[in-house]
Amino acid sequence: MDSKTIQIENHSADKLERLVDFTFGMVKVATGFGFPEGPVMMPQGFLIFSDITNDQLVRFSRPDRTAIYRNQSKGANGNTLDLQGRLISCETGYRRLSRTETNGDVTVLADNYQGKLLNATNDVIVRNDGTILFTDPIFLGEYETFLGSSYKALDFSGVYSIDAKGNLSLVTTSLDFPNGLALSPDEKTLLVGNSDDNCIYAFGKNSDGYSSKGDLWLEMDSDLTGVADGLKVDIDGNVYSTGPGGIWVADNSGKPLGIIKFEEITTNLAFYGLDSHMLVVTAPPSLYMLKLKIPGISVLERL
Repeated sequence: MDSKTIQIENHSADKLERLVDFTFGMVKVATGFGFPEGPVMMPQGFLIFSDITNDQLVRFSRPDRTAIYRNQSKGANGNTLDLQGRLISCETGYRRLSRTETNGDVTVLADNYQGKLLNATNDVIVRNDGTILFTDPIFLGEYETFLGSSYKALDFSGVYSIDAKGNLSLVTTSLDFPNGLALSPDEKTLLVGNSDDNCIYAFGKNSDGYSSKGDLWLEMDSDLTGVADGLKVDIDGNVYSTGPGGIWVADNSGKPLGIIKFEEITTNLAFYGLDSHMLVVTAPPSLYMLKLKIPGISVLERL
């Protein structure tokens, strides 16, 4: 393991030290991957994450111990678990959202909206009532070739929900590049990271689900390298978001507390461990761990 001292920038030291265990440091627990993304802790106690470049899902059990969980992952990006502990994946390469059943079969949950193919499913979360929320941005550059000639059948980037009956609904088209998403502890606020302007927007809950218009919640204004991507929320509502320079930490009101700096570009993150006190960060080509003093909201607690 390669352990480093945590470097922080633009920080409120006393508040950040109440959240992050600086004595543990920043530990590189695995490396040598293409483009790691979408980490999630599985009910069996290990972690899996996507390696988009190599079209694989990778299993991590302890430092420097990884194995292939699934080959030909269909460009899997973001991952999470549903209320039954089944893996839900944004299969960017197939432009769909899928669920892996307990017998290993794969069920397609969404691959089109109103008869038009989705763009590039990116990240996904599940609410406590079973509602699934996922982002579907329009990628540019090399992704247009990768996704084929029918890419961009939809001329907007969307955030969608799927209810317990499997009905797909459009939540918002207000963001140019919706990426990572998370919920406040009471699930009354949906937070969405927008890679286009490096901001996080808050969508309040209403009778129809969530508002279609979000309010600016956190502006990650920095000259450092990186974009708003994955984000997670702890039990007190503090937010950890990948962004310029590393991991941005903000309190539950959206006040930035500091940046945990990384040499690599950070792509996503997840809470790990039986007590959810570890923060796993994907930063191509590596996987890092930090220790938190306040536990994260675990996808395993509701199983």
